[in-house]
Amino acid sequence: MLWRSAMARQWTFFSILLALPVQLVIPVLSEGQVPATKRERVVEHPVEASSHRDAFRAEPTDGSLDGSLWRDAEDAGNGWSFLSWFGYFAETDEGWITHAEHGYQYALGEDTSSVFFYDVSMGSWLWVSDAAYPWIYKFGMNAGWYWYYRGGQPGDRWFHRLADGGEIAEDEINAGDDGPSPADFSLIPAGSFLMGDSFHEGQRDELPVHEVEVSAFHIQQTEVTNAQMVEVLNWAIAQGLVTADSSTVRNVEGDERELVQLADNDSQISWDGNALIVESGKENHPVVDVSWYGAMAYCHFRTRWEGGLTQAVDLTDWAFDLNASGYRLPTEAEWEKAARGGVDGERYPFGNSFDSTLANCDGNEDGTVAVASYPATGYGLHDMTGNLWEWCADWYSSDYYSSSPRVDPKGPASGIYRVLRGGSWNTLAKACRSAYRHLNGPGDANSTIGFRPVRTASP
Repeated sequence: MLWRSAMARQWTFFSILLALPVQLVIPVLSEGQVPATKRERVVEHPVEASSHRDAFRAEPTDGSLDGSLWRDAEDAGNGWSFLSWFGYFAETDEGWITHAEHGYQYALGEDTSSVFFYDVSMGSWLWVSDAAYPWIYKFGMNAGWYWYYRGGQPGDRWFHRLADGGEIAEDEINAGDDGPSPADFSLIPAGSFLMGDSFHEGQRDELPVHEVEVSAFHIQQTEVTNAQMVEVLNWAIAQGLVTADSSTVRNVEGDERELVQLADNDSQISWDGNALIVESGKENHPVVDVSWYGAMAYCHFRTRWEGGLTQAVDLTDWAFDLNASGYRLPTEAEWEKAARGGVDGERYPFGNSFDSTLANCDGNEDGTVAVASYPATGYGLHDMTGNLWEWCADWYSSDYYSSSPRVDPKGPASGIYRVLRGGSWNTLAKACRSAYRHLNGPGDANSTIGFRPVRTASP
């Protein structure tokens, strides 16, 4: 154990790379190996985590993947396969793979001693060692980059966490059997945390500080973007589930409500007479002017659109089901656990002092910025502090913490307002703390409110 601690001291990411074996040097690829990237539609594949997104990817030139690479893969169900040295993946088209943690990748090797994968989302290379185990790997179960200490046996290896110089055992990283996260989602592991204001400097509704146990769930790494919102709503419009005009978007099925305000001057979505469209350049900005009903409806329609999931949102009474596998809004407890990034008792996901370089909050931007413009938290989540307030599923009550259940609280049975969390681009730093609670009517919508969906892990 002493040699591990000694190696971990004061190491930077760069020094770790220098210390790795020579064989880890990232290859310089010729123009013929990886031609210029182009933007093209990623076809829908019949897998549970199909993302229905656009992606940048290099055009493959040397045929399909060598099937021998995957000969030891186990069938994980729903179109997914699992390899101990690679994790969960699904084969797609023309040699491409959808990886549960890394998104779309392309293999450049003939066997496991020389396989390189291109991480589309990060624009970097991952290398699989000749020992059929990665030296450097981005884990999804406990999001972040880790460096493998040589010499361990499978299941008993230790890793150096590059983000903070700490060390972590393999079983801690891979704890749980909650399946692969959907593309662009992070797994928040089951466990307890302290919910509320540990500094006793906030509002009375942030007290008492209490221990809450939350089951594992997957949460989107960013707030829902304009492009994502339009894609789902246009599908719902085509199915006759939603209507739209120049001023509003409303659901037809169930309890009819206004989902998105289009007439607001800050709306970045409009109706062109045939479909919803996004203002040019705002595709990756988080959607605004969406009501709580609109956020819940998005989750409902996305579940139906993707298929293969059990519905978690009922449009007739707007109830949500924590035991269903479909998309839904996070509970207030789930949101705060995710925001804290695995660390209890700190003001912000990034520590106790506000840093304007880490969040769009406290007036450092005059409006929203594209999602993921600021660094991610310990769970790989962006903009849990600032950019937009985020809707939670719960009704709001100022004294709920005094009677909240310890395990998977869902909020009061009824109320007038719904919970908002996280702060926005125009709020003070104090209101962007992880413990800060805010509220608004479920039918209200403005330029400071957005949302991100979750899914219960392996319900």
